[in-house]
Amino acid sequence: MLNILYTVVMGLTVAASLTTEKQNCTMVIDLCFVVDSSKSVCSSDPTYNPATDTTCSNWKQMIDFMYNTTLDLDIGKNSTRVAVVVFATKAFLRWKLPKYSDKQSLLDAIRDLQFIAGNTNTSGALDVARDQVFGTDGRKNATKVMIIITDGKAQNLTAVQYAIDKTHDAGILTFAVGISNAIDKPALKQLASDPKEENKTYWSVANFRILDVIRSSIQTVICRDLPFIAANRTTTTTAATTSGQVCAKEIDIVFLLDRSESICRSDQTYQRTDEGCDNWKAMLGFVHSFIDKLNIGPNNVQVAVVAFSSKANLQFPLNRYQDSVPLGQAIDGIKYTAGTTNTSGGLDVMNSKAFTRGSGARDDAVKAAVVITDGRSTNPDTVQPAIDRTHAANIVTYVVGVTNQISEDSLKQLSSEPKLKNENYFVANNFEALYTITNAIETQICNTAPATTTAAATTTATTTTAMPFPTTATTTTPITSTAKAVTAIAAEQSPFV
Repeated sequence: MLNILYTVVMGLTVAASLTTEKQNCTMVIDLCFVVDSSKSVCSSDPTYNPATDTTCSNWKQMIDFMYNTTLDLDIGKNSTRVAVVVFATKAFLRWKLPKYSDKQSLLDAIRDLQFIAGNTNTSGALDVARDQVFGTDGRKNATKVMIIITDGKAQNLTAVQYAIDKTHDAGILTFAVGISNAIDKPALKQLASDPKEENKTYWSVANFRILDVIRSSIQTVICRDLPFIAANRTTTTTAATTSGQVCAKEIDIVFLLDRSESICRSDQTYQRTDEGCDNWKAMLGFVHSFIDKLNIGPNNVQVAVVAFSSKANLQFPLNRYQDSVPLGQAIDGIKYTAGTTNTSGGLDVMNSKAFTRGSGARDDAVKAAVVITDGRSTNPDTVQPAIDRTHAANIVTYVVGVTNQISEDSLKQLSSEPKLKNENYFVANNFEALYTITNAIETQICNTAPATTTAAATTTATTTTAMPFPTTATTTTPITSTAKAVTAIAAEQSPFV
């Protein structure tokens, strides 16, 4: 009886909100739904039997949400277009933006979406949506929008941060919808565009049955507030401050990246392609976030990358990129190879090909190497002679060991004197934790620069266009106190009730 009354109350609330706050949604939008179809969506559904059922009522509620949201939009080749990416262990592009130009065909396709089950590969879904949806079919005059719908925590938050940063850099606005009481709100904020405010760029509901309650709020944002959110997007600029390290001296940095088989072997997202896995993406994300905080240029910091597994290769020399944007793009494009851990080969390529005048190495610049590895070298006897040659060339080495399997003795061996933990070598328990040590390594590298002072520093600041958001009074019909009591008894109260 309580469930019936609860459903009636929620249905009346949604109906009232739709009739009182109908939006005229005629903007030119390229919209992609990124929908979590992992096993947790249905495993929490008491009606679901994985042995016999191919779907569940929770999945149907997600379909209804996408269907009804699309129903309110002006669909057409010159107005709003919709694509869908569904993800679990892998992400699948169900159709591209140009596929459906009439609303009914699009709605029918949404109704036919199938549940797939698996793990929660959120970063993979973001990559597919960004590259295969917006990267190929996005219109210049359209606002690019992702609506991410998920019920749980991603497998690798570092990989997610890397993927969402690339998504925002591509000019795509992201809105996140989290379902269930177990949802991690900081993770939702991570997925959302600025201003990262609840009920404006991210939403959370207690369960799937009340998912439709927030639809009018999202519709308002898409149909009315989208220009204001786009105009107020945070952009990064450089500004001088009076505190922090000076890292604008001449420093030549070479990243030495382990891309051996063990990097991806323990990662369930690995599909044995050169795209790698979440662990590899997290490593590239670490390097990308690192260089984003530096002054890149011919008179400041130069960066090269050497990647190694069975063989070692110089990915690009120090003088190739003199601006952080193309440098970041080059880092993002480094492929995974698998193979053994030829650490000494990586060191030798770094010494002979990266730190050379032909590669752009400068005589007066500080030479620093950042080695990132997850295991012991395949040929440990060859490592000591190689690291001796490195240090004899006045190259300061900082070493990052990832996973609990790492040998601290091997990290000490690779690092410069005084070989102290959190000064010359660092340990991250997993790839997600790489971001936590970025600032510490940067501080150490900046401290090796000549004439380091704290008079001024180049840091990241934020600027926004001063464009106020419109405000309106809430028009949703209020729920009576009796209805609130019913909802509370059902133990499924929404933050919007």
